[in-house]
Amino acid sequence: MLKCSGAEYKAFYSSDWDGLLNSTGCYCDTEELTCDGEEYEGEVEDLPDGAKVTIHNGVVCDEDCKDVISFEAFFKRWKKSCNTLIMVIEIPKEYEDYMKSQIAICKGKIK
Repeated sequence: MLKCSGAEYKAFYSSDWDGLLNSTGCYCDTEELTCDGEEYEGEVEDLPDGAKVTIHNGVVCDEDCKDVISFEAFFKRWKKSCNTLIMVIEIPKEYEDYMKSQIAICKGKIK
């Protein structure tokens, strides 16, 4: 079982790792996920960024199903390869300008 935010899950599916799956003929199978504790079968891009996503099961297979790796392991490899961190934060509104300035100092971006 793997837990991440909706923003991280969407970033994975829009990254080069998803392209690598497609270009090598590999695919994800039997992936089941919940969004904020409820079963989710919608589109990846419709997940709220701040959602608590839990991935249950799932494997990544090659075309012949000879090489199989858990989706969790594949996702963790992707996350480790990233040079950025995705955060969804909640702060009191009066700290908004301060937080934005601190993120800018760190060369971060707010989506």
